[in-house]
Parts: sequence; C-alpha cells; structure tokens
Amino acid sequence: MEHSNPSVPRKLPAAGAYRLTIRLWRPVRLSVGRLGRVSLPAGAYYYCGSARANLPARVARHLRRAKKAHWHIDHLLGHPAAEAIEVRAWTDRTECDLAAQALGSGGRAVAVGFGSSDCRRGCPAHLIYMGKTHRQSRSQPRPSRSPCEPVTWSRRQGRTRSKQPSA
Repeated sequence: MEHSNPSVPRKLPAAGAYRLTIRLWRPVRLSVGRLGRVSLPAGAYYYCGSARANLPARVARHLRRAKKAHWHIDHLLGHPAAEAIEVRAWTDRTECDLAAQALGSGGRAVAVGFGSSDCRRGCPAHLIYMGKTHRQSRSQPRPSRSPCEPVTWSRRQGRTRSKQPSA
C-alpha cells in the first residue's frame, strides 16, 4: 500500500501484525494508564502490535509525537528519549507470535502488562526489552510469506527506505 505522507512507512499491508523497533536513549520512568509507573532501562525494544484494518494509519499514529495517549505505547513514544527506528509488518503472524519470538531470542518483559492488557494468550508484555546493544537475531521472524516488504523508518533521518530480507 502506497502513502503520500513521507513520514509513513511505505508498502505496509492493510491489516496484520507489526513490530516497532524502538531505541530508548536513556532510562525513563513513565506513568502508563492503569499500569501505573513503569521504569524502563535504556536500550532497544520491540513493541508488537496488530491492526485488523488500517494498519498504515495505526503505524502513522504511533510515529507522530503529538497525540493523545490512547495505547500504552503512546506514553513511551511520546517521551523525548524514545525513537522509533524500524517498522516491520506481517500478514501471517499475530502480535503474540512476534512477542513470543522476541522473548525466545533473549528479550525480557521489563514492564509486565505493557501493550498486552487485552492479550488472550497470556503474554507477559508486548513491549520486549532486547538489551542495550541489540542486533537482530537470525531467529527473529522474517516476512518471507508476507506480501509486505520490510521497511526501515528513522525519525532522525526523516525518510523511509526499503530493506531486502536476509536469506
């Protein structure tokens, strides 16, 4: 799906699961709705979400700084120390699949319940801390069966560029 807004990743499917890679430049304490105060260490995080429709609009909303906090992730992405650095989407996986994959690759749920308050599979969180110096693991899900091309979006670069999936 193509978009005219240059700040929105291109070629996202209309619906599916998505993963935002977020860099937190310093430790932060946030007040996150009913979760209350959460402390997050600096480093890389995966936020796993889904949209049954309008996935590009959901991601575009996440990437905007100025917005009313509706979802847990809005509290984090609105913080000046947080930067969304990559967006990937799949039509053949669920947000729980993506969270489980990240947890199985050494990630940790440092804010239990973050992003998973409506989870029916019992995920500890859909925000997964991947460490201070995260590099994508070979075991991370690849969009091989998905019609969407993975994209990298950087708030600092202000542009979208396509990435070729690794074999």
